Amino acid sequence: MKKIYSVLLVAMLVLSMIPLVAADTPGTGTGIGINIDPVDFLPLIWMDPDSRVVNRNPADGSLEMVERVNNYAFEGEQIVWDVLVMDKNGIEKISDVYVTIGSTQGTGNDIEANCDLGTFLDGDSITDFNARIGEEQLTTLDADTMAIYTCTLTVETPNSMYGEFWVVGEVEDLDGNQADFDENEFWFFNPIIALAIDGAVDFGEVLPGSMAYSDTLTITNDAEVGSGVLLDMQISGTDFYDPDPSGAKCPTTNRLKLNNGGTAPIYDNEGATDPADAYVRGNQSECDSNIIGDTEDDDTSDDLGVEGIDGTTGIDPLCYFATNGAYSTANDADNGALNGRRDAEGYVGISYDTSDDDNRDPIITSTSAADRVTLGGGKSFFAGNVLTPGADISITFRLLLPEPCNGAFSDGQLFFWGEAI
Repeated sequence: MKKIYSVLLVAMLVLSMIPLVAADTPGTGTGIGINIDPVDFLPLIWMDPDSRVVNRNPADGSLEMVERVNNYAFEGEQIVWDVLVMDKNGIEKISDVYVTIGSTQGTGNDIEANCDLGTFLDGDSITDFNARIGEEQLTTLDADTMAIYTCTLTVETPNSMYGEFWVVGEVEDLDGNQADFDENEFWFFNPIIALAIDGAVDFGEVLPGSMAYSDTLTITNDAEVGSGVLLDMQISGTDFYDPDPSGAKCPTTNRLKLNNGGTAPIYDNEGATDPADAYVRGNQSECDSNIIGDTEDDDTSDDLGVEGIDGTTGIDPLCYFATNGAYSTANDADNGALNGRRDAEGYVGISYDTSDDDNRDPIITSTSAADRVTLGGGKSFFAGNVLTPGADISITFRLLLPEPCNGAFSDGQLFFWGEAI
């Protein structure tokens, strides 16, 4: 009996260690796959119009050229834009952002400059870029799909950049897809600028101690057609000498002076200041002719004359009268007034040429604010002194030949200058 009990006890222990398995309800199951194919999003690019600037050559101070109103640029000058790029497949999909130039609008022209990655802060507004996808306007910068770049195109030498080009910022992704911003620009790089002079300053035979007038000559802005280059005109000159041994004397030595001397003018049309406001007339700018007009209240002109051309009373031998449309040198104030430079006939003086281009006089000036034209961000120029391509200024010179005077004074020069603005 004891053996049988032991066997039963062991059997019960073994059974108690076997897990109890419940039977499931009969059934079946299967799986299904899914297909997800994200669209290969074409990259997008937008320009911030408020960021677009045109800068001077860094060698000239890199000042913004607010006065540049036409699309032309010269070697070293820069065009700068901020752009926003987007790729919904991820910003890492963007491979390059650059500026291209070429003969056609749109993508595919030659790459000229790469753009630099800009900085942004979380929550930055991008409304300045007018970024839209269809009717949706984007207002928040998403760092996962968007980035800001700054693009700077520096104009190269005429050897590699000369003529008219379409200019635009472009973006390209890793698949080679390209897009450009909408505002393609058409530029003339390194246009040839020139002045055409028609006529000569020839007084012929002049009696010492008398007055003579030259034929009228024209100075024309002869910049390339289509360039749109505006030229701000200036004048300067030298004294004159007889190139041949002739015992010249006019009136006390063998030199015919350009003017009566004095201080030089100051005119800087490339700086940050307003050129017309900052213009300072020097004594050389004034025409000291002793022709002072009629100061009496009658119908005579008894104050007109050529007294003093004996060379001893401070007379300018050479002055000029210039016209351009509604403007002339007669628009300037009388040289007896504050900052005036014309005499009674409307003739003005000629300053000496120096190595400093800021010491030249504009050909036509005025002391009236109404005779100025404002270009760009408030910089004003003398309206009659700015020439568009093909436009000209007419100039007549007047000689007050001293007495005594002997010789043929042809060794010397008058200079005409046109600075692109």
